[in-house]
Amino acid sequence: MKKKIMLFMTGLVMAGLFGACTENVDVPASEAPTTEEITAEAETEEETTEETTTEAATEENIAPDEASGDEFDSQNPFMNFIGVYHCDLANINVQSDGNDTAKVVVIWGDGYSSSSEWNMTIKWNDDMKFEYKDCVKKTSTYNEDAELESETVDYEDGTGSFEFNNNEIIWHDDKEYIADGMVFEYQLAPSAPDEAGE
Repeated sequence: MKKKIMLFMTGLVMAGLFGACTENVDVPASEAPTTEEITAEAETEEETTEETTTEAATEENIAPDEASGDEFDSQNPFMNFIGVYHCDLANINVQSDGNDTAKVVVIWGDGYSSSSEWNMTIKWNDDMKFEYKDCVKKTSTYNEDAELESETVDYEDGTGSFEFNNNEIIWHDDKEYIADGMVFEYQLAPSAPDEAGE
């Protein structure tokens, strides 16, 4: 009889434990997260991800405009035209200067005894005709040994323009009209200074 009572009591205890394990626990509504809280938490995680990405890009020294190629927009457009252009006894040397200007030097040899040099600055514009108002002309004379004898400044207020057309330049000299009818062509391999005298 005692064994039956013990078995009965053991069964009740096991049933109670089983019921306790499967019982649903109700969470008070005040403790459950709201939709606004869930959304705010998601936005916080997204901002944290963006900050991490920005920090990583900064560590790699990646500028914002490098990926878009904006740095090429600041290149001096005269970079496409730099070089030496030749016609007859004259050379035009074009070198970029700053963001949108170029230094132009014209050297004209009048034989072995003298030469003339024009220096001016031109500014870029889209019609490919570049005016100047600051031309300085110098004339140099040489002796029989090709040594410089004298150098004089002829003027400092020369005006005119250059027209660029593919690999050609037309020079409009308003002071002396010295280059009228001449077309200067681009030289791919200009002569070195020591070769010019040969």
